[in-house]
Amino acid sequence: TRNEAIRKMQAALCETVIEGIDHTALFQSDLLAEAAFEDGTYTTDYLTRRFLSKNG
Repeated sequence: TRNEAIRKMQAALCETVIEGIDHTALFQSDLLAEAAFEDGTYTTDYLTRRFLSKNG
C-alpha cells in the first residue's frame, strides 16, 4: 500500500549514512513526513509553497 511504501522509505532514509557530499536525504525524510504527502493532497506547486516560501 502507499502507507507501507512511505514507512519503508522513511526507515531506509533513517538508516542511510552519506558522508563527504551534499545530498537530499534529510529533505526527502521531511517531505515524507508532511501530512499533505501522507494523505496525497499535495499539488504540483506544493514544494514551492511549503518549503521555498520558508526561505524567502
